Amino acid sequence: MRTNLTSLILEIFSVAIVTILVLCMIGPVAAQSTQRNIITIGDQGSGNYYVGDIITFTGMNTFSNLTVIKITGPGISPQGVPPNNLTGTPGSGNTVAVNPSSGVWTFYWDTSTIQGGEMLQSARYYLTAMDNDYPNQSATLSILMGKSAISANIAPNPAHQGDYVQMTGNAANGISSINIAITDLSGNTLHSFAAPVSASGYFFFGFRIDMPPGQYMVVAANPLDLTQNLNTVLMVNAPVTQVPSGTMGTSSAVITGTEGIPAATTVPVIAAASRTTRAPLSPLVAIGGIAGAAFLFCRVIQKK
Repeated sequence: MRTNLTSLILEIFSVAIVTILVLCMIGPVAAQSTQRNIITIGDQGSGNYYVGDIITFTGMNTFSNLTVIKITGPGISPQGVPPNNLTGTPGSGNTVAVNPSSGVWTFYWDTSTIQGGEMLQSARYYLTAMDNDYPNQSATLSILMGKSAISANIAPNPAHQGDYVQMTGNAANGISSINIAITDLSGNTLHSFAAPVSASGYFFFGFRIDMPPGQYMVVAANPLDLTQNLNTVLMVNAPVTQVPSGTMGTSSAVITGTEGIPAATTVPVIAAASRTTRAPLSPLVAIGGIAGAAFLFCRVIQKK
């Protein structure tokens, strides 16, 4: 009776261990199968921006390694266009790589350099992030854009003495001209110009850098309302000195051993001119020569 009871206990214990092992193996698989892919979008700011700002968008995408960003809003195709090209093909967008380990993507939107930026208005815009392989998986974020009275871009910046610098920008309706002033850090005005504004609000002006190296302020303002202005920092560097082509300098440095020879450089071997090498004088030959000379000397003495 005790033997049967022992066998029964061992059988139950074995079944229990097998069941626990099976549950441990099934558990992770079941948890993995219930995991859902996600895609999100957010902005690192207040949600209220001005044309000319750099806006950072970020989010998650666990569907694939590529996210597509589109923008829609007033005057823009409802199918969406690339944020960096508002005149782009409707339905297209800018692609952003996804970090394969974290699933995080980041998109920097510089609204001062986008193509078709003059289309932006003071209005609400919608940015949509969707997966490249699964376009039906998407997330949308809305932001409020405000158009400042004056926006401009200076290129090149930094610049060098003698460079020709171009300033392009846009002005709000009602501004017919822009006053441009270049000042030093003490507020002293070094140059002042006037640039006309087109009917669409576009203005352009170019000037040549004649200031010494340093940091300057470029102020663009509405002459009828000086509170409507834009301040931009302009860096001026020393002129680049160019070495005349075709001129080679000589060096008096002496290279010893392999010093100064770059790695992996093949050094040519120059063979010396061949010459006949004299064999060393044998001791026997030397003794024989001395003996012969002594013999001749003795014969001469005898003859005398």
